[in-house]
Formats: sequence, structure tokens, C-alpha cells
Amino acid sequence: PFCLSDQTDGFWAHRVGRPWAAKDPDALPLLHVLLRGVIVRHTKAQRRVQDGTPLLTLPAATRRWRPVSHGYEPGDASERFVCAFLEHHAATAARGALATLQAAWLAGEYQGSSRASQARSLAQRLLRLVR
Repeated sequence: PFCLSDQTDGFWAHRVGRPWAAKDPDALPLLHVLLRGVIVRHTKAQRRVQDGTPLLTLPAATRRWRPVSHGYEPGDASERFVCAFLEHHAATAARGALATLQAAWLAGEYQGSSRASQARSLAQRLLRLVR
């Protein structure tokens, strides 16, 4: 059904295109069924039989920290919401980490406890966020 133009048989526009544009819930399952026969998935570990080279060569991962400017103007409600959401969850995680550390300290297992180590690690990561 993919090789004929819509002027020839109209299959794609009739069965997929228009229903998809209209957000018809039946369009996605049909699209999955149609694409299942033509899509081939690969893993990073797969290699060519001829020479053993990888099918896909990916560049090394990089991490870049970039400043984000926050515009607190009357129309920026979505940005304020996202910032408040992130702040709330970071504060909740920090309170949980501190409670775990306090409980470990009071129980005398501050140094050897894996829970205390995980909480300490989380607290250190959260502190890096606010610095």
C-alpha cells in the first residue's frame, strides 16, 4: 500500500493520513501494523558480516551545561510552572535524603549503611543543583 500514490488508489490518505490528522484513535494501531512490516530495528552491537564493522557508528556522548534564562513576565505562566514543579520535586527529594541521613545517624549506621550512602549521594547531587 505504500508504493502507490494517493492519486492512484488513495489508500494512504483515506486509511492513514486523514484519520491521523483528525486524531482518530484507530489511526495509530493501523499505522503500527503497516509499519511493522517495513521497519527494521538494529542494536548498537550489531556488526556487518563482511568486515565486522559496526552497522552504526555513534559519536562519543557529550554533556554541556548551558544557562537557562527565566523570563518572569505575566505571560510566562508555563515557564513558572515548570520551575516550580522542578523546585518542588528537588525539595521533596532533599527532605527525604535528609530524613534518611538523620535516621541513619541516630541509629548509628551513618558510615556503613547503603541507604545512608544513597541518601548522601542524592543530597550531594541536589546541592550541586542549587549552587
